[in-house]
Amino acid sequence: MSEVEAMSAKELRALIERAGMTSADCIEMAHVRARAREASERLAARAHAPMAETVDLTGGDDDALEPAVKRARPLAADSGALDLGALRREREARRERADPPAPTLPFRLLRARGEGDDARAHTTTLEELTAGRWRWAIFSNYLICPAWLESACASLMSCPLVVLARDEIVSRWAAAQGGRVHVVEPPLPDRYGTNHSKFIVLFNEAGMRLVVHTANALYHDARDMTQGIWSQDFPRRPAGAPRPAPSALGQLGGALHAYLARAIRAPVDLGVLDGTPTIGGADALLDFDFGAAGAHLLASVPGRHVGAEMARWGHVQLARLLRAEPALAAPLGQSSATASEVCAHDELVLQFSSFASIDKAGAMHGAGAYLAELCDAMSCSPAAAQLPARRLRAHIVWPLVDEVRQCHIGYDGGDSIPSNDGDMAKVSGSAALRGCLRRWATAGHALGRQRVTPHIKSYLRFDPTSKRVAWVALTSANVSRAAWGILEKHGQQLFIKSYELGVLITPSTLANARAHSPFDCQACTLGGAAGDTRAAAASPQAAPGAVAMVPMHEGASEERARALLAAGAAPLPLPYALLPPAYGPHDEPWVASVKLPGSGQNVRKVHALPDAWGRSTGNAQLYGRDKDGRSVV
Repeated sequence: MSEVEAMSAKELRALIERAGMTSADCIEMAHVRARAREASERLAARAHAPMAETVDLTGGDDDALEPAVKRARPLAADSGALDLGALRREREARRERADPPAPTLPFRLLRARGEGDDARAHTTTLEELTAGRWRWAIFSNYLICPAWLESACASLMSCPLVVLARDEIVSRWAAAQGGRVHVVEPPLPDRYGTNHSKFIVLFNEAGMRLVVHTANALYHDARDMTQGIWSQDFPRRPAGAPRPAPSALGQLGGALHAYLARAIRAPVDLGVLDGTPTIGGADALLDFDFGAAGAHLLASVPGRHVGAEMARWGHVQLARLLRAEPALAAPLGQSSATASEVCAHDELVLQFSSFASIDKAGAMHGAGAYLAELCDAMSCSPAAAQLPARRLRAHIVWPLVDEVRQCHIGYDGGDSIPSNDGDMAKVSGSAALRGCLRRWATAGHALGRQRVTPHIKSYLRFDPTSKRVAWVALTSANVSRAAWGILEKHGQQLFIKSYELGVLITPSTLANARAHSPFDCQACTLGGAAGDTRAAAASPQAAPGAVAMVPMHEGASEERARALLAAGAAPLPLPYALLPPAYGPHDEPWVASVKLPGSGQNVRKVHALPDAWGRSTGNAQLYGRDKDGRSVV
């Protein structure tokens, strides 16, 4: 008999409380015992038990809506007795070491069901970031559920809204909004292109807020998947000041202006708002000061780009920005080390949620010509360092079938991770490419995302010894030609099919943000002294020339990483480990769909093992659910 089965009712409820859970919704004793088994597994997972033996059941408050008996997992027979008090003390100590205040984070994760209770310090929601009074807003996404948008971003329902989307559902919804919502369809010259960018621009009398994230505007994506989000507020320029040229907006402001000018070809007349005639388009950005930007903007727009236009978009833009960065020695504070010594062992992580553009031609360690092209761009070093060009070793983070099956919503957690059997056969058929594959989950990871499958897209360069991150990109772009673009005509032309948007965070961009006082455009509209805040935001403060970045969870276990964090490094809330665990010989990469013989039609793959609900495939409800997951007719 297991430890849990032998407990009295009082002991069971005490165990549940020690795990930070509740038994208030458990009516029958069987449900209490099931919840207690879940609590034991949660505590065991936090003690770094092997992933194959225990599953980290770290459900949030919303998980109480699901029957506990469905979520229960048997505790490993050889797990031994648990020192629950020690586990709890270790968890709290880990939080003290690794969890920084949210304003210091270069980016955050969207709050999700199924994450650990100790994950709140590095998470937020779109509801929180869009709350407040706004004069007008721009909202762009690939998939939009109006029911979710109305409830999750309720503040946007009180102002004129320009929606960038190509979706008949959205167009019908907008037509019923009495002229308040204006749908703009970004031009797509290629029939296989998409409007894949996910961002929000919010305007008020004090400033504007830019929110760049990775989630589709659906309950399933926003609450049941691991997503990344970056945001920053920028002050309005002084009244009466002449508008600058777009080229004077800095990298982030100028790149966003160029992107919007192409996505919104015909600016929208929004009428008179707060006494000011307002046009919804790129030139609205000319009224704001982007001098304190904490990131570069990465963007892709469809077309065949040549000359100077090539450097504006896709992986060519990324390579240009990386070459323009200061030398890599400064972030580590190693004044005696040369740039070549600092980055001699750097490697890449490519983490994304859709496998495409996989081929066997060419060579990225023999693994595909397009991956080689993309990794060459990501391997660029600062020109000032004068380092020889080399392609860095790449780690590709892609979930296992078992990681999806065991996630907090079972196979539904794979519905937003599209991949077909043909592409994955090419991956598995290449020994070199399979050798690059890394697991999503790591047992005992401090951010508690082992059971929340990824829709985030993150790319980074790092040193595997110190865990120092040279840069990180958070973007809507998967690894595909359509997203990042592909070079044509012997490298003289860049062909992109889709719209994408993201941010590139580097030590120099973080230092730039730290050199300015924080600005909050909502604080100004809630009784603060807007003029004083604008002046403070524009006033440079004493700051280092570069700010090191280290994954926040590494500070709990790695001495060198902890030293960097103590010295002022920016903690990154990476939801996976550095280094991610490599695939084992029998590990099976996630495949969402298979192609039917003869018809060529893709259908959901039926997997050999059922999930906790007895299902062998996913069937997530994407549309018709509000922010709380309730079905809306």
